Amino acid sequence: FFRSRRAAAASGGGGEGMGGGGGGFHGRSPDDIFREMFGGGGTDDIFSQFFGGGMGGGMGGMGGMPGMGGHGARRTRPPQKQKPIEQKLRLTLEELYSGITKKIRITRQKRGGSETEDLRIDVRPGWKRGTKITFENKGDERPGQIPADIVFEIDEKPHPRFKREGNDQARS
Repeated sequence: FFRSRRAAAASGGGGEGMGGGGGGFHGRSPDDIFREMFGGGGTDDIFSQFFGGGMGGGMGGMGGMPGMGGHGARRTRPPQKQKPIEQKLRLTLEELYSGITKKIRITRQKRGGSETEDLRIDVRPGWKRGTKITFENKGDERPGQIPADIVFEIDEKPHPRFKREGNDQARS
């Protein structure tokens, strides 16, 4: 029995249960395969069956799923992050050498009105010009948007007698 099926398959005859012809999918269109697997009108109809109605049972009565492009779906954009608010934080050479804690008061708009908040920056000894400190989502709140980050960038005030050269101190 097994030898006759193998022989028939090898010769292209197919034997019982092998689908006849030269193999299971030979000569069939992709639409025919889709109809056989999912029912309905082939590849063009598959999305309307699942997301937009048309299928007699299952998900057809839902009228579409939001965000999936089906009938009745409402496309909403995800909240967009506002551009960062950048501000220079000017420090003396002594403050950068020793370190310092700076408190900066900000006022921002929130949904219930305005709010004043103190931001604390712990400047560590040795920080250089260009170091950035970021306070996430501390900008104004606006409908449909994520509040901006506030970014402070260290800037060095000129010193009357000294200047910084890399990690060294030199006379001006």
